Amino acid sequence: MWPTENDYTKAVTRVNPSPFSLLNTKKIQVILDENDQPVKRVGNNAVIFKVCMNEKFYALKCYTKEINNQTNYLQAVEKYVAQISSTFMLPFELFESEVYVIKSENSFHGTYCVLLMPWIEGKTLYNFVQRCCEEKNRTALDEIFTQFQQMSVWLLQQTFVHGNLAAENIMVTPQGKLMLADYDNILFDELTDTTGQSPYNNDFQHPKRNQHVINLAADQFSILVLAISLKALQFKPELFSTYTNESGLIFTANSLREGDKSAVYKELKNINDFYLQNLLRLFVISINKQTIEIPLLSTCIVDFDSQSYNRLLEIEVEELKKDLENSSSQIQILQSEVSKEIMTKEKLFAENKKLKEAIIEIETKKKNKAALKRNISLSLAGLTSIAVVAGFLFYTPAKEKNNIIIVANNVHPKILPAVVTPATIKKDSVVTTSANAPVINPTSTAAIIPQVKKENSIPEKIQKQKLKPVIIKKDVAPNNLVITDNIIAEKNYVSSASFKPRKAKAEKTGTDYKLFRSGGF
Repeated sequence: MWPTENDYTKAVTRVNPSPFSLLNTKKIQVILDENDQPVKRVGNNAVIFKVCMNEKFYALKCYTKEINNQTNYLQAVEKYVAQISSTFMLPFELFESEVYVIKSENSFHGTYCVLLMPWIEGKTLYNFVQRCCEEKNRTALDEIFTQFQQMSVWLLQQTFVHGNLAAENIMVTPQGKLMLADYDNILFDELTDTTGQSPYNNDFQHPKRNQHVINLAADQFSILVLAISLKALQFKPELFSTYTNESGLIFTANSLREGDKSAVYKELKNINDFYLQNLLRLFVISINKQTIEIPLLSTCIVDFDSQSYNRLLEIEVEELKKDLENSSSQIQILQSEVSKEIMTKEKLFAENKKLKEAIIEIETKKKNKAALKRNISLSLAGLTSIAVVAGFLFYTPAKEKNNIIIVANNVHPKILPAVVTPATIKKDSVVTTSANAPVINPTSTAAIIPQVKKENSIPEKIQKQKLKPVIIKKDVAPNNLVITDNIIAEKNYVSSASFKPRKAKAEKTGTDYKLFRSGGF
């Protein structure tokens, strides 16, 4: 990390030992203000101190950011600028390893290069314009705009470019003259590459400018932005406080990218001034063409005569034709894309329609299959019921397990074994009981509804039980029957020694009914 502003301030104000190397022999002195603080200007990449040597004032520029190949680049610029003779620029000297800086007691220390050039009294263009706008001094703004036009005409005629034209890099002298400062981005033909340059202010640069490319038209867009800003502020000084971001006057990097869609541009279009509106037309052409070169600028920066105005119209017509051609081709592309989209959607719709039809067909088949299955189940249930009844009537089990009670219409629930509760007995139903329970054969053929383990079905193992029923005659009243462990008997019947029903009377003998034990006679 390179020294900061405070690091340099401590260094240049140090008396013993002196922080300077070669400049120490020239008896350099740092100028202090009324608060005994160094007079200085602070930028984004450097701090500039006001110093005195041989009764002349100079600017001592100390860099706060490390830049690769900076020394080699500044040496080339130093030689080039020394050949320029103009009131708009001043020569400078480069001193390598000149200022000795101690970062801190426990940190690095070293010597750093500095630039030395004549001190320019006055204010930066930014500060000058700010004060004029606050005071609404339109006269001063008009005069400084005239000075800017003159400097721009001279600069556009040169074989080099400043490279970083911005409001903070142009000085306004007490006499109202303009001078260029900050030569860290100068470009010229002899320059082989751009390494060593400092970053430039994007609030005055074309959005498509490439810092790594040497382009000798780099100042044209910056001049246009400054000219538009200074001219517009003459009419509406309040634009400064509305749009400034403390580095740009009324444009910012974002508004430059937005071009004619930016808020500041739309407000400038409402200012009724022929010169300003023509500058705005050049601005839009430059943004839309995405080029930093503005051929008409050198002839239009002072005034728009009939020839330059007609040429501007021709350029606008050419651009409109290009826009129409581009729009036509874009429309064709869009139409093609729309057609493809429509075809794709139609294809998808057809495929979806086929899919829906297939789904409907499958669902219909499922429903038909389910209905067929239900019919088969009902048919099997009917056949099974008949088979069960037939089994009851014609088969005798080899070994008795669980019996089946077939309840007919005229059989009362009370005659059933105690293990089957009346709540579970329904008319014409089949109910299983525990082993050795009696079976009642209905005396009338009634429909049998299976209700065993699964509705509408009779377990296969029950169908296979060939049970032998106990037969009770049709006209036996339920109230005359009594339940024993294994038989059902009439109350008035007197059983033999092997049959002793509960609640039976032994005195009376004889009966017309035959009793059968479950599982055999």
